[in-house]
Amino acid sequence: YPMVDKHLAMVMAYDTVLGLGVKTKQDPAAVAIRDSESYLRQALERVAKEDPSVMQKYAPEPLEEGDDATGGSGAAGKQATLALMMPTYVRVNTLAPRTTVEGVLAYFKKRERGARDEDPNFVPTVKQDVHLPQVLVLPPRTDLHKSTLMRQGAVVVQDKASCVPATVLFDRVPIVKPEGSMYNGRLRRVVDACAAPGNKTTQLAALGAEANPKEGTRVIACEMDGRRAETLRQRVESLHAKDTVTVVEGDFTQLDNKYRSRADGLLVDPSCSASGMVKRIDVTASTSTGEEQERRVEQLARMQEKLLTSALTCFPKAQRVVYSTCSVHERENEAVVRAVLANEEIAGVWALANIMPATWTTRGLASEGDDAPPTQYCIRCDPRADKTSGFFVACFDRIASAAPAAAAAKEDNGAAASAEAAPAAASAPAEEHEEEEVEAAPVAAKKAAAPPVTFDDEDDEDDNGAQQAPPPRRGRKVNRVEFSSDSDE
Repeated sequence: YPMVDKHLAMVMAYDTVLGLGVKTKQDPAAVAIRDSESYLRQALERVAKEDPSVMQKYAPEPLEEGDDATGGSGAAGKQATLALMMPTYVRVNTLAPRTTVEGVLAYFKKRERGARDEDPNFVPTVKQDVHLPQVLVLPPRTDLHKSTLMRQGAVVVQDKASCVPATVLFDRVPIVKPEGSMYNGRLRRVVDACAAPGNKTTQLAALGAEANPKEGTRVIACEMDGRRAETLRQRVESLHAKDTVTVVEGDFTQLDNKYRSRADGLLVDPSCSASGMVKRIDVTASTSTGEEQERRVEQLARMQEKLLTSALTCFPKAQRVVYSTCSVHERENEAVVRAVLANEEIAGVWALANIMPATWTTRGLASEGDDAPPTQYCIRCDPRADKTSGFFVACFDRIASAAPAAAAAKEDNGAAASAEAAPAAASAPAEEHEEEEVEAAPVAAKKAAAPPVTFDDEDDEDDNGAQQAPPPRRGRKVNRVEFSSDSDE
């Protein structure tokens, strides 16, 4: 190492392993420390494994209701620390040719063998997630932009919390269904109500292909904004989902009856405050006042209630509806669930399913009162406890005893609920985890057949700041990786 002040070297080592990194390319000491990042990280992991209390000094204070990524109560520092300590999550895209979870895991582990042979104290860094079978866990700040697997669409860097809703919809985690549940686990047509940029959409397609190996599950992906719909089409194509995904540029509440009458599952992940997104710099840097935030959250929650109500009342054959947000606010989460279940069209027709009751400890906030819905059946994702972004997931199952009444409902009832929801969606200061929605375009149930677009930085991230694979370049052959290969480039 070049000669350098000991204290300055410690600061640069901290920034390299636990901070935002050392950016300079001029200082030889900084370059040497940055080049040693993997060794320093492994050394820290060995120390933490022997004495977990060592890391307590770096652990942020827990998040509270008024302490979110929007900057309230000095939360920005807590959020930044949480983001730096959070693992990188990779979802294996089984839609890609010859791609399996076992194969991708073996591929990553083989790449570790050389490091293990050189260092007997090497700590394994890749493992399968304990809750979600298609998700792999990598060290914090792992950069996979140049990975061959990313270029081929075999893996998607997607936050663990973002992977939960689709997994719940397809019953791929332990779920206790309510008495009389009509859910049979064989979803043939699924509506992704707020689809762009497309990570959850393609995950739905992958899970549907596994649930229905012969014909797959048709996914209707709805997006109102034309530019985001174009991004969605490109994402669907690059992640090998175009055969089973239909992109509809329009409001899902205004879907044509041919879609509404046949859909048996819905994922409703509407625009929200994004208060749980610890990796979103634009959220953590927000300067909005508490009063402004409260007003915005209230407007968003009213829009969310209308959209969820439409999902539960306008699709007569729906068996299951999953509602999720990347918010930590009760008003956008449990309060929305309580309000919707109090609707006379929904009460007695839909009931909450209990998500991972024995394996997921961060539960929804319980409701007070004997007649209150069991919102503890929902789950929350806590950045500190669960090492993923703040999230909320609720699962609604249709009750069999109410099926005849639901089937007899008139189509114009659904149209009325849709008409009420559409203006709210357009007027709310909504943020689909990335950017504001715009006024709904006319519904066009068109299959993806769009010219290629160039991904800019904004469109190259999902709701968790996830790194995304660009679409294949036309005229250039991309060699497919063999999972036994030692090279990732």
